[in-house]
Amino acid sequence: MEIAKPITRENVEKYLDGGVLYVAVNNSKWWVIRRNGKTQRWKRDPSKLRIPFKFGFNGYSAISDSDFVTTEKPEHLNTRFFRHREDVPHPLASKNVRQLSLDY
Repeated sequence: MEIAKPITRENVEKYLDGGVLYVAVNNSKWWVIRRNGKTQRWKRDPSKLRIPFKFGFNGYSAISDSDFVTTEKPEHLNTRFFRHREDVPHPLASKNVRQLSLDY
């Protein structure tokens, strides 16, 4: 699957503040994530970062250096867990889901 909008270190904060980032949860659903604190950077290594976020009713985690894929340039967030709103699969797009008919 080709990702239309890769999330890099430069645009991750802009997308997070705009409310267009989603995270994959263990139940295979995609949840919109919201910032849960300020971005933390280290004095000794300014490229190191940690961005806390929350999702759903009481879920929380953080985006850190280990979430970025470094094999490609530019570095981008792992698309298995993080995606832009435009790249999130629609739940009814699966062939397993039966479409509801609204015939009256």
